[in-house]
Amino acid sequence: MSTGEAVVHADPYNSDVANYPGVMGIDPSLSFSYDSENSSSLIFTDNAGNKIVPYQKGIAIRDFSGEEIQTIGSFVPVTDDGADYTLQTSYMYIDHEDRNLLSLVADYKGNIWFASGGMCVYPDRYPHGFAGYVEYDAVQKLLAGENVDISAATHFTLFEGRDGMDGEAAENGISSSPDGVVVLTNLSCYLLRDAADGGVEQVWKQPYDSHGANVAAEDAQYTGGGLAWGSGTTPTIGNNLVFFTDNADTISLYAIDLQSGEVVAKQEVFGMLDAGTPTAVDNSILVYGPDDDTNIVVVGNTFGLWAKGIYTDPETGDAETGGSLVDVSLIQNGNIALQPGMVRIDVTRKQNATKYEAKTVWSSDEMKNSSVARLAAPSGRLYLYNQDTETGIWQFEVLDIEDGKTLFTVPVGESPGNNNCGAIVQIDPDGNKVSVPAADKHLWSIQDDFIRIVGDEETVVNDVTRLLPDIDQQAVGYLTGCSFESATGEVEVEIEMADINADTSKLALYAQTASGDYQKLDQELWDITEGQISVLKLRMQDNVDWDINADQGAYHIALQFVYEP
Repeated sequence: MSTGEAVVHADPYNSDVANYPGVMGIDPSLSFSYDSENSSSLIFTDNAGNKIVPYQKGIAIRDFSGEEIQTIGSFVPVTDDGADYTLQTSYMYIDHEDRNLLSLVADYKGNIWFASGGMCVYPDRYPHGFAGYVEYDAVQKLLAGENVDISAATHFTLFEGRDGMDGEAAENGISSSPDGVVVLTNLSCYLLRDAADGGVEQVWKQPYDSHGANVAAEDAQYTGGGLAWGSGTTPTIGNNLVFFTDNADTISLYAIDLQSGEVVAKQEVFGMLDAGTPTAVDNSILVYGPDDDTNIVVVGNTFGLWAKGIYTDPETGDAETGGSLVDVSLIQNGNIALQPGMVRIDVTRKQNATKYEAKTVWSSDEMKNSSVARLAAPSGRLYLYNQDTETGIWQFEVLDIEDGKTLFTVPVGESPGNNNCGAIVQIDPDGNKVSVPAADKHLWSIQDDFIRIVGDEETVVNDVTRLLPDIDQQAVGYLTGCSFESATGEVEVEIEMADINADTSKLALYAQTASGDYQKLDQELWDITEGQISVLKLRMQDNVDWDINADQGAYHIALQFVYEP
């Protein structure tokens, strides 16, 4: 998997799993950045740390560090090259004839894959969809400014249809793996790859149960229901398996062998809900593989999250012509119509290595989650953003992935503008910030305030990070860093830590030097108190070689505990 979050669902597998510790709940605080010129429902972090967002029918690099979001650079086709097309960094590319390429993704050879389709694609009235790719070499030549016959470097195949229905098309994103790309249509799931002769090779095809979007009745208080005629999920690749949900009346999770395309497990998802509770799954499912034999899958009910007027076009059933996904009424009313349901299902490979078992580990018949959740794998925290429908307050909610119980919440406010409208929760690569965009152009964030300067309330602590250990010893907890300035040469720093699970008498403290090496600190410079939240007290002074910032009175430190029995 990728280490960045430069795609919608965190990596090419579309796992919605981040390899950052995340916010632990130590004195969490709320902050925001306001966007005066653009509403960014999706935010990506590239490998250089830049924030990439959809921007005025194009894309932009933007700075979210201040109270007002700034544009560093952008590309908008209509103004920058006079072209009549729209770019989206989410799923959809729309050309000048309003034809949809629903998803773009790179395979592991660098080829750029695409699929056509939309939302609520009725197979009895939609034309053949297709999937294909543009060759890597052609893309590189284009980037280098060379003339390229792009048509000769583009390969595609039509979807086959099923049961006399020709309108087979994609309704969500594409997943990429070393074995090829996984495309999920309204009728079937495919593994495709570039063929030796330059065409598209279909490795396997697996039909599944799909029969139309779950749409609310005219007189129902609920909103539109499901967005897809078939599965509403992006296919997600776990350990050796592909996962998605169907759109049957009783929704099931499918686990498909990545190599053979065989269905190896199928499990009902929302069996804990009262009979008659409307269900749909249109946000991506989350898949985490803690080991080679286990896949942890989290699925949430999204029925009622979208606007009711989407499917009013009787001729095409096309969401783009039927109405907006999120309308003013939906924003004003919040999540009142959103239906409950969230479940963790583990799909585990048995000892014979060919059979799998699916088992529900925990479920909730009360949880209403309006966001695409994200898991911080190192800490086991599942980050949501939702509305407490009793109080009307929008909030961050953090669950323990092990048992599904709420660890803590951080309220944002009651304003309808705090509605996240189904947006994705982001975990910042610094490991200590979780964010979500809202309808009122605010990007709301939470972070732990776990580092303080003792006896100095005015000194501002900046660049607070909580990262994975990068020391080749028995590291304990996370690599913790910060920077600050002080008028005095000697400073005492207090750091609260919720991740120390070891005998503190057997711990040694190491600090990172400017060269990237680690230096063991003298025991006289620090002490730690043991508890559920341990407190490290560190005595700093100028001119020590583990102060990465050499300026007088300016400190930049990075610390790591090591177990030394």
